[in-house]
Amino acid sequence: MTQSLITAESITKRYGNLVAVDDVGLSVSQGEIYALVGANGAGKSTLIRSIVGISVPDSGQVLICGENLAHQLPATKKHIGYLPEELIFYEQLTAGEYLRLVAGLKEDCNLSTGSTQGRRDVSCAGYESPSEARGLEVSAGGR
Repeated sequence: MTQSLITAESITKRYGNLVAVDDVGLSVSQGEIYALVGANGAGKSTLIRSIVGISVPDSGQVLICGENLAHQLPATKKHIGYLPEELIFYEQLTAGEYLRLVAGLKEDCNLSTGSTQGRRDVSCAGYESPSEARGLEVSAGGR
C-alpha cells in the first residue's frame, strides 16, 4: 500500500460561531489528482490553508509525507507549496525580483541576484531578463 502524501484527519475550523470546515478528512497518494469542488464559502480555501500550515485547524491533524504538520512545521513545509487564487504580485517588482522574494520564503531555496538558475526560471517564463517585466505586465498564467 502506498503511503499518503497528504492526510487530513477530522479537520474542523471555526471563525467565531461560523463553522468553516466541519470534520473533514481526505487522503492523497503519490500520482493522484485531487479536486475540492463546492460553492463559494463552502470551506475549500480554509481546508487548503489548514493543510499547508497557513491556518491552524481548531481540531484534527494534517500529515504531510507521514509527518505531523503541527509538530514538524519547518521540515514538513519543505514538501508542499501553495499558490493562492488571490496572488499577490507586487506591481513595482520585476518578475526576477518577485521570484527571489518568494524563493526567500523557503528555507532551502536561494535565488541570488546573479543566480543562473533564477535567470533560467525567468527565461522559461518567456522573459529575457528578470528586469524586463513588471508585475502587471505578466499574464495571469505567467505569474
